[in-house]
This record gives sequence, structure tokens and C-alpha cells, in this order.
Amino acid sequence: MMRILFAIPHYYTAEGGGRHGSEGGDAERRARATRLCLAALQQTFSESQGLSDGRGGVRLHAANPDLRATITIALCTTGDSHLVPHLEGCPFNHIRTN
Repeated sequence: MMRILFAIPHYYTAEGGGRHGSEGGDAERRARATRLCLAALQQTFSESQGLSDGRGGVRLHAANPDLRATITIALCTTGDSHLVPHLEGCPFNHIRTN
């Protein structure tokens, strides 16, 4: 089984001119985009890939067994400029830097 490490740099501040998505703007919108990114990685690469079979009750069959991977997602932040509190329940390791 393959092991994959995803390192995602994450930065957000409510201050700033809004020239970049990480500056100003709607915090919930930015958090939603980050949640969608984390979910996409899980859905695409994790061991939980499966096919549902509705015949005779719902069953799940492993999909792509030769392509399964164990993934680790590292969300890298600087100081307190991040939206980690908005990402509760999402699968990632928070890596703090200064």
C-alpha cells in the first residue's frame, strides 16, 4: 500500500486589502474552500474508496485495491493567522510554525 503525505500551506487574516483570498473577505467562505480541499483528498486517495451495491441490501465493495493509499494531510500554519477552529471534524494534522 502506498503512503502519501500532503502538506498544505494555510494562511488567513481578516485584515488586509483583500488582494489575495487569504486576506480579508469572508472567513466562512475560505474555511469552506479548505474543507472541500481536505474532503477531496480523502475521497480521492484514502483507503475508504468503495462501490455501493444496492442488491439485497446496501453493501460496499472495495474499489481500486491496487491503488489504495494511506494518506496524511498536514495543514501548515503561521502564528494565529489561520482558520483551523473553523475546520473541526476535518481529517488533518495541524502543523504550527512561527
